[in-house]
Amino acid sequence: MTKSPFYKRPLFVLLVTLLIGALIGASITGMIVRNRLENARQFAHVEGYTRLIESIVEPTSAEQGEAIRPIVSRAGEDIEQIVRDGRIEINQRFEQMERELEPHLTEAQQDTLRDRHALVRERYSDTD
Repeated sequence: MTKSPFYKRPLFVLLVTLLIGALIGASITGMIVRNRLENARQFAHVEGYTRLIESIVEPTSAEQGEAIRPIVSRAGEDIEQIVRDGRIEINQRFEQMERELEPHLTEAQQDTLRDRHALVRERYSDTD
């Protein structure tokens, strides 16, 4: 039986270490991005917006908190309505684009575009 060259074992350890590091880095990055996206989604709803502003302002007393909560809540309702209207407008514009593109696309391309549109509509519906 012949012995393997001396450099194979350290090379293997180095490659495994790099692979593990890459996996850990990708996992941490994914968690950070997911957390930031979740914070952004909360901003589009009254409750999330109110929590965000209250965490920024940090009311110094219960009275101050009670005084600012209705103001922040009204602003949150406005933000929620703006986001909802924006989603409707984006959806309408996308549907208009689909109609305009239809004569220029193959059936397979149209199906792909419709599938993607349905996925986006589902992902960003108001149920989140």
